[in-house]
Amino acid sequence: MNHEYDDYYPDPTPYEEQIDALVSAVKESVHEDIRNKLERLERENAELQVVKRDFEKIKIDYRRKENELDMEKKDLESKVRRERLLDLMKDFEIELFRPSTTTEKNPKCEKCDETRRIHFKSPSGKDMYESCECNFGRKVFEPNRYVCSSFASISGKFTAWYKPYSDYDGMEYDWSSDAPAFIYNGEDYTSIQEMYRSVYFKTVEECQAYCDWLTEKEAQK
Repeated sequence: MNHEYDDYYPDPTPYEEQIDALVSAVKESVHEDIRNKLERLERENAELQVVKRDFEKIKIDYRRKENELDMEKKDLESKVRRERLLDLMKDFEIELFRPSTTTEKNPKCEKCDETRRIHFKSPSGKDMYESCECNFGRKVFEPNRYVCSSFASISGKFTAWYKPYSDYDGMEYDWSSDAPAFIYNGEDYTSIQEMYRSVYFKTVEECQAYCDWLTEKEAQK
């Protein structure tokens, strides 16, 4: 009985062993090929990631350069407009001067502390203080420089607009500046005393003389 069972499952023939070996070799070759392809794809993917990062960096650099060129273009246009304006206005007043006010403090005295306060005791013994007289000042006048920012011919009349010199650098020429209503031409100071906020002078020396006169008048009040 066992003999018949053994006959039913015969030993592999040499041919079958060769077939099995060939199949195993083919499987191993396929597996190796798949592994190689996967490794190659992984390398290519890693390289593509590097390319992608480099491309993003290139795009960022390009946008930065584009912005820099745009700023340089605007700066150049502004410079050309300013130079053209100055050239067109070479026969006109480029700058004027107008009085402005400021407060000039009195010299510090020895009766007060570093903050110009005088300390004292109240009748109830509380610590109190008051501002020292030297903390107050006097109103003085000084020239403020204005530069022409734009001009036009309106109804056949030339009109120029001026801006404070502190606003001049890098400004755009627009119509938001002041158009001088009165430019000093030797008038008596008393006739223009009340309009000092709107009178303009052609030279800083003329304006300074008027400012000194206004300061003296203010001290007499």
